[in-house]
Amino acid sequence: MAPAAPLHVAVALAESAAELLPLSGAGHAYLLDALLGLELREGTTVALVGGTWLAAVIFFRKPLQAALRDGLLGLRHPSGLGQTQGGRDAKAVALATLALWAVAFGVRDHIGAWGRDLTLVGASLLFSAAAVGSTQLAPSGDRDAPTAWGALIVGAVQGVALLPGVSRTGVALASLLWLGVRRERAFELSFLMAIPTGQLALFLVGTPGAQLLPTLALALLVAAFGVGVLALLRAVIVRHLLPLFALYLLPLALATLAWAHARP
Repeated sequence: MAPAAPLHVAVALAESAAELLPLSGAGHAYLLDALLGLELREGTTVALVGGTWLAAVIFFRKPLQAALRDGLLGLRHPSGLGQTQGGRDAKAVALATLALWAVAFGVRDHIGAWGRDLTLVGASLLFSAAAVGSTQLAPSGDRDAPTAWGALIVGAVQGVALLPGVSRTGVALASLLWLGVRRERAFELSFLMAIPTGQLALFLVGTPGAQLLPTLALALLVAAFGVGVLALLRAVIVRHLLPLFALYLLPLALATLAWAHARP
């Protein structure tokens, strides 16, 4: 069933927080649907995707502008990409995006079936918990950006987040930290690498013309809320508290797996 207006707004905000935090918005959406039969309206889904993407664009506008500017300049002078932070970011984002799209293309025929497998959702949540928890052991990095191979690895790992329950934010952050990238830079890059794909997802979802104004209003609300969530996440990462999210994901994953096993 589609939730009533106040409820679907609350659900959209909760799912946007789960998507931006290392908790998996898709996994939580599946569990809400399976537990309560709450299925988001078309306009709410568009607002959720568009609002979270806009929140990232707003929050990371300065490094994004630098990456766009220096990346475009690098198209004319490729040797200059490594000379500025914006150029290095543009290169890392481009390589990660290519790797992510390659993974997405390879599994495109299976994504629909994955979303109906409760055991897979539980296992994916467990994987997210392990990825986030592992950052407790990650060495203190000093890199401002990953190597070219590192960027490809991060992009491929982000492709794994197509599984419902795998947190894109969580696996990207964990990968960058293990690759020796500084914590605050890992935070920035994990979202810069997601912005091109987020824009693609927005176009794929589409926009319902009959509900344009309510959809736009909800997207702006989700974006404003998302900016606050990103500020909270940055504070958590800087204080080395990222592994605490595993304390939530682990019992949720185990409960989901137990539920999948108990269902007829």
